[in-house]
Amino acid sequence: MFPLRRIVCNKIAEQWRTPVAAAQARKNYSSDAPRPLTMLTDDELAMRETIRKLATEQIAPLVKKMEDEHKIDDGIRQMLFDNGLMGIETPAEYSGSGCGFLTMMLVVEELSRVDPAVAAYVDIHNTLVNSLFMKLGTEEQKQKYLTKLCTEYGYKGITCFIVERDTPGLTVAKPENKLGIRASGTCMVHFDNVKVPEANILGEYGK
Repeated sequence: MFPLRRIVCNKIAEQWRTPVAAAQARKNYSSDAPRPLTMLTDDELAMRETIRKLATEQIAPLVKKMEDEHKIDDGIRQMLFDNGLMGIETPAEYSGSGCGFLTMMLVVEELSRVDPAVAAYVDIHNTLVNSLFMKLGTEEQKQKYLTKLCTEYGYKGITCFIVERDTPGLTVAKPENKLGIRASGTCMVHFDNVKVPEANILGEYGK
């Protein structure tokens, strides 16, 4: 396993630190001069190498199988959750890893080198789902749903709703037979007279 939790970042960095990385980290920049995105910190370098190793050793051997089956392997899904990759930017208080956006991009980049489908799965979950709860969710919604989104293998004028999978009238069609990124499932979702309680509004009505 390659835990992503912030508490182990420094330990991982020690394992993967290189002379070049150490030299870069020692460079001094004035407070008003932002660090170039191409110059990663030791922790960021460590994270990149760790995810690269994880993707190469655990995901790469299953890419063909997942593409043929049009789904991400259950073991890969569980591994992503176990290593904190499904809550990278989510604060620790909601069971996330509490890392920054750049770390998120490094993770997606390294996963994409091996399998864009897995990368898309992680990217969408973090940037479209978790971030929406962080920005618009009530504290009760965050505690109820966001903590699960991070740990379990499980625009203006539009109101967002939380619709649970077993809601009457909600059906998911069969996966589309796509040209590529086939392991990242794409399906039609049908809502037939679905009723959602007011408590499941995410954010504000009409916003």
